[in-house]
Amino acid sequence: MTVQEFETLIAVILTEKRNELVTDYVNGRTDIIRKRGDASKLNHGELAVEAGQRVDQDPRRYAGKAILRRLRVQFQTNRKRNLLVFQASPKLKSDLLASIATKAFGSRQRTSTEPVFRSPQKRKRTPRH
Repeated sequence: MTVQEFETLIAVILTEKRNELVTDYVNGRTDIIRKRGDASKLNHGELAVEAGQRVDQDPRRYAGKAILRRLRVQFQTNRKRNLLVFQASPKLKSDLLASIATKAFGSRQRTSTEPVFRSPQKRKRTPRH
């Protein structure tokens, strides 16, 4: 899949899921305002307009797990294989980021085939008596 095809797929999914992104934005902001104790000052109409504008300006900023899940499904449907989003790639290597990571986390180097995130190990269950 070319970069352009992938960008097009992302754009289509973001367009299809726009209302979901706006809903998530409104719900998230409403929750934050309520937790601050400012619920009486909440203007729902103004918040809805703001949500639509913000999502339209930069939909990728507000794309979350639901969009990634949809992207994986579409990729698998179109390409007949899984999309590996958390796998290291030598194409994305950055010497600057590597030096920052070394300073922050120590000198351990990952190999390009080592997964970025590992699946949690299944714990053996001990029987209850």
